[in-house]
Amino acid sequence: MKLVHRSGYLSCCPSCSNSFWGCGSSLYSKGGLMTLITDTNRNILLPSKDYLIISHSVYAKHSYQFPGTHHKSPELVFRDPLLTLSRNQELWIWYGQDYAGYSESNNVGKTCTDVYALYV
Repeated sequence: MKLVHRSGYLSCCPSCSNSFWGCGSSLYSKGGLMTLITDTNRNILLPSKDYLIISHSVYAKHSYQFPGTHHKSPELVFRDPLLTLSRNQELWIWYGQDYAGYSESNNVGKTCTDVYALYV
């Protein structure tokens, strides 16, 4: 699956830089990625658990990094194994702090993305 940034930005705190896919704060993983893809039951499908930061820190729990990709990259490509989905299955795109229900009060911005997926 590939997400392509179209417009807008997100920011996780007033002093943090604008972002397309996460947060520029040093509290998060290097690269600051926090975009999650879930099913309607909030089960994280992408990125795979192999990429999520294993941490007891609430800040880092839903952050991750991909080599060569950062929170301001124009594209976010999930190179995970194929997902098995049902016909017409709905997927949700989450911002990590929104998904976790943590530290949302100082988040700002809106963003728009194109989603590309290959159904086989």
